[in-house]
Order: sequence, then structure tokens, then C-alpha cells
Amino acid sequence: MKPERGKHGVGLAFALEGAAIVLCALVMLDVAWHRRDDPFVINQFGYRGPARASKRPGERRVVIVGGSAAFDGRVVWSATLGPALVRAMNALEGVPDETPFADVQNVSQALDGADSYVTTLREYSYLRPDVVLVYDGYDAVGNQPHGRHASAVFRSTGYLPILFGQRSRRGPAPFETTPALRDDVTPAADPSCTGSFREYCASMTDTVRFARAAGHAVVVVTPPYISKRHRLQQQSIAAELAHRFAGDARFQQVNLGEIVDLGDRRHSFDGVHTTHSANQIIARALARPVVDLLEQR
Repeated sequence: MKPERGKHGVGLAFALEGAAIVLCALVMLDVAWHRRDDPFVINQFGYRGPARASKRPGERRVVIVGGSAAFDGRVVWSATLGPALVRAMNALEGVPDETPFADVQNVSQALDGADSYVTTLREYSYLRPDVVLVYDGYDAVGNQPHGRHASAVFRSTGYLPILFGQRSRRGPAPFETTPALRDDVTPAADPSCTGSFREYCASMTDTVRFARAAGHAVVVVTPPYISKRHRLQQQSIAAELAHRFAGDARFQQVNLGEIVDLGDRRHSFDGVHTTHSANQIIARALARPVVDLLEQR
């Protein structure tokens, strides 16, 4: 004779089954919400643009790491650096946009600094980039708790629920240029790799070293200058990287410091972040060195 299941056991079973149904429904809703057509939304893997985790055989892929300058939160996704670079490479290679020369995934995050780039590359290693494009910016700090790392689900699984997915145009916190890059701050700090930016330079070096050890080619971009101190900082890190990675054909630096004037409202709405027109100019300048590295495969 079979023992009868107690009322509490039956109730618990129904409760668990109900919870499982609700959880499945929430997951399905979350996935559907991520797939909606929204030019500002963060995808289910925690970065802007369509999520393409799977890499087709023979596909070329570029991954962009950076902070607010690369994230470009107040510009619609199609006008940001990633899609602009795809179009520029297509034009250079004579490839129609329907069959792009290479895929570009921009995993940058607002307010991230150079100290976060190795962590980002490690977290997104499954994207299997052929080229890592380091588009560094002007952020004062890195690894902010407001972003994808605020989600325990993302930290443990790499999936970002929509409730934690910041909408890029709103921004999680006000942007602040690090004071050491501002010309109007006194006393003047030494903006070099032997001065106040020693840790920054070490982080940039670690990023290149990590990416090269993983077999990725690397392009480090000098972004448009925002001040005289920023120019000195970028000259210092360029010299440091050139010394450390001399003779490495899979490492390149591209100086775009003067390619656009950030004081021109056509190219920047706030003197720091770039507009659609500026991103097109920057992408055209980056297309050739990136294509050359991709074709070295």
C-alpha cells in the first residue's frame, strides 16, 4: 500500500511548479524585450547593438573595448563607432552592406576606465575576436557598480536581465573628465606614465599584453584630444606601448588626436563625446589598419 502524500507536500509541489512556470515566462519575456527594435537598448549580454555570440566559420570579428567615448550613449546605436567601422571597411573592400567584410562588437561601458579592459576582454572571450580595438576615453574611474556588474545574474552567467540593462541615452551617472586631464586645474599634475598616470599606463599595457597573449591582434587608438594635458598623456602612453611592443606586427597604434575638432558642434555636442559625423570620420581612418590586421590571419 502506497503512502499518501501529505497536504503540505502537495502544496509545496504546486508552489514549486507555479514558480517554475512564472520563471520561464519571465525569461521568455526578458528575451523578447531584449530583441525589440530600440536604438538605445543594451542587449542580453550587456553591451550595445545586436548580440552575435556565435561566430560563423571564416568570419572576421573586431571587438571594441573602452569607456564613455566608445560607448557613445547619447547617439543611436547605428550612428556609433561600431556600425560606422563596419560600413567603412565594407566601402574600403568593395563589399555590400548585406554581406559585411567583418563583424564589429562594441563591449565598452559608460564610465569604464583602462583598469577594467582586461576584465572585459576576459568576460567576453567567447566572442573570439580577431582584432581588439582599444578606444580609450577620458573617464576618471573604472568598474562602476551602476553597470552590468550590478547584476548578480550577469556576474554569474553573463546574461543581463532587462531590468539591469541601462538605457544608454539616460546614462547611469554624470560623466566626469578626470581632473588631471583638464588644463584649468591647478596645481598642474604631470600627465605622463611616470607621473599621475602611472596606473593608467600600466592598465593599458596590461590590456595589450592580455589580448596578444590570447592571440588577438590589437589596435590602440589615440582619441581626439580634449586638452593640452590629454595630448601629453596620450603621447606618453604611445611612447610606452611603442617601446614595450616594438617589433610586434600584430600590434598597431593609430593617432586620431587631431582628426576632428571636439569644439565643433557638428562633431561633439559637449566637447567630449562624438556625433554621427565625427564617428564616420574616425571609422574611415581606422578601416585600413583594422582591415590589414584582419587580412593577416
